[in-house]
Amino acid sequence: MKYFNILYNSFLWGIIFSVLAFQNKWLEMRINIGIIIPITIIIAFIVFILFEKINRFNIDEILSFKFAFINTILMIVFTIIIIGIERTKILPAAIIRELLGMTKVSFSRINMVIISIIILGLVIIGFSRNKK
Repeated sequence: MKYFNILYNSFLWGIIFSVLAFQNKWLEMRINIGIIIPITIIIAFIVFILFEKINRFNIDEILSFKFAFINTILMIVFTIIIIGIERTKILPAAIIRELLGMTKVSFSRINMVIISIIILGLVIIGFSRNKK
């Protein structure tokens, strides 16, 4: 379950990093900003696995439901602070749509997928913690 938790949290971090990168017009015009999301996920997996092996530390203690919940709230707040409420409705969906190359899919559908991922991810993390 720790890998799902790392995937969930690094996905959120990747969205924030891509939104921040989108603010740089030069960078945004030259690369697919959405590629930052899978790169963040890969880097997070490498860092957490190495951190766990080197320090012989249990990652599950760090990656708790509380951490995921606070991370989700902070991601939403930072996104709204950085780009505003109106652009928050479009920009994350545009970034993910560009990443997947699905330009014919509407922003509202991608937003529904993003919201579903966020809610289902928290529910899965929460229920997995309750079983232990």
